[in-house]
Amino acid sequence: MKKHYSSVLLDGCAIEYKDLSLCKINDFYDRIIKKDMYQVHSDNRKDKFSMMYKNPHEAVDKFLEIKGKLK
Repeated sequence: MKKHYSSVLLDGCAIEYKDLSLCKINDFYDRIIKKDMYQVHSDNRKDKFSMMYKNPHEAVDKFLEIKGKLK
């Protein structure tokens, strides 16, 4: 599963699950953010979270960790 999410993310797609999202933020703010950055964001009332990552694999790990809590 982790490998699948990584490849989808690196292909330029965002991933969403309930109130949780994972995306390459440069796809949305390319003029503001010059380096590749990946955002994990959760609006879930039990597990609010938002963090930027330089490493896409760290972002996927955090996304999967939070997703596991939301099930």
